[in-house]
Amino acid sequence: MKFVVANVNVQGENAADQAVRAISYFNQMSESPDVIVLIRGGGSAEDLASFNDEKLVRAVASSRIPTMTGIGHEIDESLCDLAADVRAATPSNAAQLLFPDKREVIRHLHYRLIDAKDSICRAIEEQSLNATMLQKEALKQWSSRVDPAVNATLSQQKVIAEYDPEMALRRGYAMIKGDLQIGNIVEITTKDIIMKARIENSEQRYDN
Repeated sequence: MKFVVANVNVQGENAADQAVRAISYFNQMSESPDVIVLIRGGGSAEDLASFNDEKLVRAVASSRIPTMTGIGHEIDESLCDLAADVRAATPSNAAQLLFPDKREVIRHLHYRLIDAKDSICRAIEEQSLNATMLQKEALKQWSSRVDPAVNATLSQQKVIAEYDPEMALRRGYAMIKGDLQIGNIVEITTKDIIMKARIENSEQRYDN
C-alpha cells in the first residue's frame, strides 16, 4: 500500500479548504495513493465542524480514490463520515482497518472457508435430494404409462397363443388341409404325425 502523508489543519476557519485542496492534489497525482484517510481526535461539535463543510463533503464523495474517515469518537458522526467509502469509529480503528492483524485475517478467512464449505455441502445435498425426487417422479410417470401397455401386450400374446394351431394340436386336436369334397385326399396333421386320408362321406353338423 502506497503512503502519502499530508498535514492539514483539521480545525479552524481554513481547515475545510486545506482538506479539499489535499484531496484534489492526491486525485491528480500520476501515482495516486490507494486510499485517502481523514482522521482527527475527539473534540466538541465546534471543533469537528469543518468535517460538515459542504465543499469538503463533496470532495470526499467525488474522490476517485477510496476514502476513509476516522473522526473523533465513535459517537461522533459528521457528513464526511456519511460521504466516505468507509467510516472508522476512531483514528485508531482506522489504522486497524487499514492494517488488520495477520492472525485475525487468517482466522477470519478460516471461518469463511468453513462457512463456504458448509454452504456448498448443503447445496449439493439439496440438489441431490431434488434429483432423487425428480427421478422417482419420472419413474412413477413412466410406470403409469408403460404398465398398461405391458398388460395390453401380455393380453394380446395370450390371445395369439390361444389361436396358435400348434397349441391346439398339443391339446389333442387335429388339423385337416385340402379340398373337403367326397372322394378327395386330405392331409391330417396331429401333434405327432401327418396322415393322408380319402373322404368317403360327409354330413352337415348342426349345433344344439
